[in-house]
Amino acid sequence: MEPSEDRLTDAERTAREVLRQDRRMVDRVAERGVHTLRDRWATEGLGGKSHRVESHPLTAYTLPSHARKILAPGALTELEAIFGDIRAANDELVGLDETVGGLLLANDDDVMAVRTQLRRWAESYVASRLAKPSPRDGGSQVARFRRLYYELLPALEEIGTRAGSVHFAFMGELLDYIPWLLFQGTWADMFETERSNSLHGRWRVVAPPENQNFCMEFARLYAWPSHDDVRRVVRVLRGRGGVAMTAGTDARERLAVLAAEIREVRPFIIGDHNPERCATEVVPGLVASWFWGGAQQLGIVALHDDPRRRVAEFRALAFETSVRVRHDGVLASEFAPWIDVDAILETEPDALAANVAIVEAVHARLLDVFAKVDLAAAYGRVREAAAGVAGDAVPTQEAVAATFAVAEPEVARDAETPAPTEPTAPKIRVPSLRLERFLAILERLGCEVRQGKGSEVVAYRRGGRIARIGRHTRNREVPSTLVQRVLHLVGVTLGEWVRALAD
Repeated sequence: MEPSEDRLTDAERTAREVLRQDRRMVDRVAERGVHTLRDRWATEGLGGKSHRVESHPLTAYTLPSHARKILAPGALTELEAIFGDIRAANDELVGLDETVGGLLLANDDDVMAVRTQLRRWAESYVASRLAKPSPRDGGSQVARFRRLYYELLPALEEIGTRAGSVHFAFMGELLDYIPWLLFQGTWADMFETERSNSLHGRWRVVAPPENQNFCMEFARLYAWPSHDDVRRVVRVLRGRGGVAMTAGTDARERLAVLAAEIREVRPFIIGDHNPERCATEVVPGLVASWFWGGAQQLGIVALHDDPRRRVAEFRALAFETSVRVRHDGVLASEFAPWIDVDAILETEPDALAANVAIVEAVHARLLDVFAKVDLAAAYGRVREAAAGVAGDAVPTQEAVAATFAVAEPEVARDAETPAPTEPTAPKIRVPSLRLERFLAILERLGCEVRQGKGSEVVAYRRGGRIARIGRHTRNREVPSTLVQRVLHLVGVTLGEWVRALAD
């Protein structure tokens, strides 16, 4: 795997912000004290020392000997083959920071395929184990859960969380999915949640006294009370007026474009990101705040329908309702990502429309931040660098991004009541250009530009899609919105475009 310089520097900047977010959360946990298994997980697993990716011996991917007694030969062979693929991918990133490496793999099709394969493997494994009761459980579903939980998961966790590796990018979901499946197949009927028309619902565990603490701790450790956050958010949005239904294909294409544009501006606005101030009102009374994501998602959206709770949750950095935004723009439960918008469409037919409304609101807010960058100063600095005033090297995306000075987003008027934001169209990000200059720059960026049907001009770059531009006059002005659309289709990044304009 040979990541481009732009992708690598984007991942480095994102890794710094993700680690900064993790450290803040660990500090808040330390302030209030470590009281639960989840607190201990946070302090031990987040904000720790970062390692360089290393090549690990074959023994590091080998399950303990008792796995052969637990797993059917076919299941063991399949898992060993998957570990072989993970090992090969890990070895291609040796020397990189492990967080950076995980981010480079975040939206990789091969990684997605391995995650899907591991999920199917987990379902088969858990089903086969649940089909074999043991007298050692004494008829207790909690004892059954405990026995199956500890028989193989610790060994998988050791592989999936190994320091100096990118294993977690492949296995992170698996390590949460197996406990969930075991929970669903054993003592899930002891776990009760209260239906509510708000983002705040109560939950409890009704277990025998000798198992009560164990069950409560595991429910908190894996955040199972939050498993249905996507459904809850859709219902709250519907209760506050809802959103217009969108055809499924159109909605998915729109989400993919929104997610791509958020990734595109990320290198320029990610530094010192403040989620509390970078908030937006999706519909009246429903506020969304954006956190940048790591290897598992593009970002996390914390949602609030109560201003006082919002203030309290930001103080504690513990959010009752949050959803992840995948790299395709689709929403999923933060702590149970297998429960996504697609999983609830049958009962919540407006889920895709709600998904679009939330991601559009966040997208507009992030582009509003980007609109505050000093473009003129950035172009000037890039021109100086390209001319050798500040060095002979061709400026990288990192250098371009570093020239952008982002104005601080406005603070809400009242500390406890966030100021509503008016829905506005995204601000202009790139200037309009005369058609001939636009086409010439596209060609310099590796695009094939040719005459299409009639007055149409067609542009294409390998890895992107075909873009069509109407040429009804000889050298018309191409509006900024059309420039942005064409760049997105052909696969030209914002960093490439800024450097091309500076030439």
